[in-house]
Amino acid sequence: MQSAICIVLGGLLLAASGFKSTGWRAASVTAALAAFLALSFALPFPARAFTMGDGSSIVQDRSNFTDIVHYGRQIKFSAHLAYNLLDRIDAALGATATSPLEAYRALSWLMGAFVALCVWVFAATDGWSPRSVRYAGLALLAPATLMYFGYLEVGYLSLSAAAFPFIARDVLKRDDLTGGMLVGALLFGLGAALHGVGYLSIAAIAFAILLFDFPIARRIVLATTLGAAATGAALIWLWYYLAVMGYDVTPGHASNGFMIRPLLQQRIAETRIVYPLLSGVGARDIFFSGLVAGLPIVLVVLWNWKHWRREARLALAFAVPCLLAFALFWPPQGIAIEMDMIVALFPAVYALLWVCSQSLRASIVSAVLLAAGQAAFWYVVYGDQFINPMLR
Repeated sequence: MQSAICIVLGGLLLAASGFKSTGWRAASVTAALAAFLALSFALPFPARAFTMGDGSSIVQDRSNFTDIVHYGRQIKFSAHLAYNLLDRIDAALGATATSPLEAYRALSWLMGAFVALCVWVFAATDGWSPRSVRYAGLALLAPATLMYFGYLEVGYLSLSAAAFPFIARDVLKRDDLTGGMLVGALLFGLGAALHGVGYLSIAAIAFAILLFDFPIARRIVLATTLGAAATGAALIWLWYYLAVMGYDVTPGHASNGFMIRPLLQQRIAETRIVYPLLSGVGARDIFFSGLVAGLPIVLVVLWNWKHWRREARLALAFAVPCLLAFALFWPPQGIAIEMDMIVALFPAVYALLWVCSQSLRASIVSAVLLAAGQAAFWYVVYGDQFINPMLR
């Protein structure tokens, strides 16, 4: 049902991009995003439909929930803003036995509403161009959008569908800082505050700017400025926790570092089997999780390279660090359970979709690939073979 909603609404926006009237295009985007928010609120994932990371067990036990979001006067750095928001929402719901589940769902919906608002604002500032309407449709089609139907984890909250388009639109016109670039950087920083994997997007945008076609001095200045703005937006919350709320900040999941797949040798870590990258299981996991995350969109951009050289160059450079992180990351519980991290580790999907939105043909091809990713999502989350054998 949730995939059908995303595919239908996204497809309708691709069709609506053909309207000659700006007013009709604006109305189409507004109606589609409003419908998405209404339906995602009314039809969240059933709590026990499939395992959604640690959240599936956390919401069943208040002590586990409390330990994650606010243990004593401590807050975990790994997803500090998400955990703080969960704590506040839970308190507003009465801190009952069932409120952890409702808190996760409420946060998911609120962040989905924020993402939808950012996409709407971007399309509005783009004059409701056919391209911005197509992009809104592709963003709805992305399998990551399924997370906003109440996925019980927080890794995906690091994603921003509008951050890269805000930056890229202005970078292609000028080499000095603009309001749009600053908005994009702040959105990347907000994502990193919600979950630490968002720092990947900050590194990727700095890398992309450094490899662009501006004079080297301008590239360094712009990459440094955007990186500093994004990092500041991610870390300013620490001052609030320490100075205002009087909390201690602890590493949380960050204490384990970034768990990397071995290349050839299978081993045991954290009581789980670590399959190497160059193995049958490793290749299978990369294939299916790549479909879900949107990796095949890279091929669409490469195919159209000669038509959109500058935009493709920026988006593909942004994708390089994301591809490396995606391939190297080891999902300890299996990709069926770590789906929020699977989509979070490839924020470049939005950069690539922004490039593809330039033409209806590329948008349709991308839409087909995204629909295949939606199907892969359900195949994976309901497939026992995608759960680490030591958890079965």
